Amino acid sequence: MAMTRSISRAAVPITSFSGLNCSGISQGGKLLLSRSKQPHLILIGEQISNTSSYTRATLVRPNFSLQKTFLLNTSQSRNWNGEALSINNSKLLMMAVAIPKMSYSTAVSKMQPDTDALDESVDPIQRQLLAEQCIVLNNQDEVIGHDTKRNCHRIVNQDVLLHRAFSVFLFNGKGELLLQQRSKTKITFPHMWTNTCCSHPLYEASELEEKEALGVKRAARRRLEIELGIPQDSISLDDFNYLTRIHYKALSNSIWGEHEIDYILFLQKDDLEINPNPDEIQDIRWVTLGNVKEMIVKENVSLTPWFELILNSRLPVWWKNLKDLKQFQDHKTIHRM
Repeated sequence: MAMTRSISRAAVPITSFSGLNCSGISQGGKLLLSRSKQPHLILIGEQISNTSSYTRATLVRPNFSLQKTFLLNTSQSRNWNGEALSINNSKLLMMAVAIPKMSYSTAVSKMQPDTDALDESVDPIQRQLLAEQCIVLNNQDEVIGHDTKRNCHRIVNQDVLLHRAFSVFLFNGKGELLLQQRSKTKITFPHMWTNTCCSHPLYEASELEEKEALGVKRAARRRLEIELGIPQDSISLDDFNYLTRIHYKALSNSIWGEHEIDYILFLQKDDLEINPNPDEIQDIRWVTLGNVKEMIVKENVSLTPWFELILNSRLPVWWKNLKDLKQFQDHKTIHRM
């Protein structure tokens, strides 16, 4: 069967497809593929439908946790042959294309030819961070791969890759919460006020550790130093109180957005050295719960979507019980918001 589809190339340097499992993140279907004798191949899946297209695929090596997630776009046209398969009542076309072995960064640039032009509009310092590897998840917070910060925040067909994140709420001894106003150069929700620190654990061993959310806590301590200048040795992992997780999606503009399972971390500590990084933070403010409500009404400030969701739901109760937060710990539920 031969036909023309508008697709783009994506590449992952691997040498064998023996027993390879290719699954679509957005559709959830899984394809068991037979062994291919051709090295350095890629697989691309496209849903044949009048209403939607299959825009994401994941390459998985059996018995390995390391996965490469890639996005497809419609910027290139190419003639190709595919085999029609029926998966969960969805008709898919699969193809294999021989390409030279290349690095992951080269593969990403070939996958998204508009990336360079897009990145030119991003602040140079923030642009450097777009290469960081975020942790890609399914809806149950299970790690299914990793991808660049750029790809994890790009909007494709009104969707964004689901990835792991955290939100730190730092309180002082008086029970005041430290808020930050995000820098105007942030790719998502610039200028907006939010909780103390919001970022992502990276796809590396120390920040992937899930026992007691140790990986997320390490990432939070790292980012507190980067964003607020708080020395890492002034905070122990035990200082963090991991409460629960929330799952939300919010689009910042037509290009960038967030789609995260967000770990909520509380921290109460005095006498911390705080030196905000102007590349990350425009302003900071210690506030009471009443002050936040006053800011919203009198100053007409904009809040990040995740902070606003938490503020309007669980934060007031948590805030009033800083000395007894264990009663609110829920490490099993992912709250969909």
